[in-house]
Amino acid sequence: MNDKPTRLGRGLAALIGDMASLEAARVTDTGSSGKKLPVDFIIANRANPRRTFDPDQLE
Repeated sequence: MNDKPTRLGRGLAALIGDMASLEAARVTDTGSSGKKLPVDFIIANRANPRRTFDPDQLE
């Protein structure tokens, strides 16, 4: 007989969920069209070394 103690025995997907279904849900929620914002809505991050942004390159 098997003398090893039983572990969880459910597999990784049972512990953290099915990653394929999570990925599919994320892709369908956001779509591929993206979102467009006015350039004025962009706030520079203080940790970003770039201080100025060319508005024409952002569009």
